[in-house]
Amino acid sequence: GAAPPSPRWRWRAFTTPDVVIVDITGVPIVDTGVAHHILQVAKAARLLGTEVVLVGIGPEIAQTIVQLRVDLSDITTRAHLQAGMNYALSRQRLMIRMIV
Repeated sequence: GAAPPSPRWRWRAFTTPDVVIVDITGVPIVDTGVAHHILQVAKAARLLGTEVVLVGIGPEIAQTIVQLRVDLSDITTRAHLQAGMNYALSRQRLMIRMIV
């Protein structure tokens, strides 16, 4: 029989979100292939009117991205998921507040 299709990122939505968060926390290594894939997702999202926020870049991954000379200047980055969520909500003029 035919080999199953390789897994790919799929966009399925009835409405286009304003912001999509891509969390790479725990990704052990980013090579040129992974970096290229992230850039392609961001490009596709922009074509749909969606902004990509990349979160979870640890020190080792940041160093690798710099060494590979990957240009992330068109992608919003935040240190961790909470910062990414705060950014995405602020783009909608929303915020999360702690109620005491």
